[in-house]
Amino acid sequence: MNDRISALLKEKHINNKNVNVMAKSILITGAGGTVGEALARFLLERYCDKTVILLDHSDSALNVCYKNLNKYKNAHFYIGDYADTKMFNWLIRKYNVDTVFHCAAYKIVPMVDLNPVSAFENNTEKSNKLFRMCGENKIQNCIFMSSYEAFISKNIFGDTKRIAEILLEQNSTKYPDTKYCALRFGFVLNSSGSVIYLFEEQARKGENITVTHKEVERYVCSVDEVVDGAVVLLEMGETGCLYTLNMKKPIKIYELAKYYQMKYNERSKIVITQLRPGDKIYEEPLGCENGFSTSLNNQVFKNNKIYINWKTFNENYSKLIKNIESENYERIYDLIRTCTKNIEVM
Repeated sequence: MNDRISALLKEKHINNKNVNVMAKSILITGAGGTVGEALARFLLERYCDKTVILLDHSDSALNVCYKNLNKYKNAHFYIGDYADTKMFNWLIRKYNVDTVFHCAAYKIVPMVDLNPVSAFENNTEKSNKLFRMCGENKIQNCIFMSSYEAFISKNIFGDTKRIAEILLEQNSTKYPDTKYCALRFGFVLNSSGSVIYLFEEQARKGENITVTHKEVERYVCSVDEVVDGAVVLLEMGETGCLYTLNMKKPIKIYELAKYYQMKYNERSKIVITQLRPGDKIYEEPLGCENGFSTSLNNQVFKNNKIYINWKTFNENYSKLIKNIESENYERIYDLIRTCTKNIEVM
């Protein structure tokens, strides 16, 4: 089996003894998701002095979280919209929040591609509102969990994340009392929606194992790698900067399917179906728009700064917002893409 796949399936935290997590009260948006819950679990298990507030709009997802983590007295669970100003301000005051991990997003690429307006409003517009609220409340740390899909994006999900990254940088210049960092990471192998659970079920039942394309490859990481990378940014990250998780090299999804086929004595056949809306075949080489400068603990790379033409970006972004407000959806795909293209200072 591919060495990278083997290592990921073992899923072990890196022992970050040298990382000093100074945060005392931490709000996690999208806490019912795989990364949000894993972050909460890590903080609650490692640091008994931390207050962790878990916020999610899905009661069913948060209920699962509650069952897993309610044994910790310093864990607090809330249902709500992360961009709700009244709720956000109330939570900030009640728990004296100093750090926000923003994990909430619509993430399923084909669904996001079919619903660009909802995706933009949730992944981008509301994120910008959250960044602004963090700054207005002088939150010490705002860590945005982005996606590797934002690098040379080929789908709406990646575009919404890339625009949010740009808005994060913009807010960092407006609110110097808050440290804003963004972390890009790839396909989380053991997330709740991971293909490994589908492959496992298909192979266990002796059904065909379905793969969209034989050559599809992805940068893959474990949820523990993502958590470790995010925690590193609390101490070592610089405001307004973008970081990328060190994911070694991409893996072929077909090889992952073969692993589960072999696990169940080849009772299943691997069947190639077709690519879904927004899917791509190959990953770009691990990188960013302008290359990397340094690595932090060899876990995350600091992306070299891209200088944005803010006049062009703001004009494009305003045009997009106006079209959505007027329910003029015909050019939404193009307008979203425009906000990520040709906006760098040459």
